[in-house]
Amino acid sequence: MLMAPRLTENLLLLANAYQDTTGMARATLSKKAHSDSVFFDRLAAGDSFTVRKYDEVVSWFRLNWPANTKWPVEVQSPTMVEAVRVQNASIRRTKENSRRRRKIKAAGTRGSRSL
Repeated sequence: MLMAPRLTENLLLLANAYQDTTGMARATLSKKAHSDSVFFDRLAAGDSFTVRKYDEVVSWFRLNWPANTKWPVEVQSPTMVEAVRVQNASIRRTKENSRRRRKIKAAGTRGSRSL
């Protein structure tokens, strides 16, 4: 089996198991796990994602998995240490990207004033 379909299947399996246990709507879960309310719908429709994004989403599930629910045996679970490390790196990248966007926006605003 190719890796992309297997990883997609893993993410959808985790999402479905989480939804079955919590009753959370798919759009809400998608927003919490990926900051994109249609992420899991797009996966189901065949969209792709990066390995980094896979690690981030699986780590989110690991850190937020309901205590009374078994982790699907088909999906390798990261350790808590690995999951925290991945989530912290993701948060740092998000903050760095936000700072860059603010700097670019500020530079563009200053440039338009000089006209």
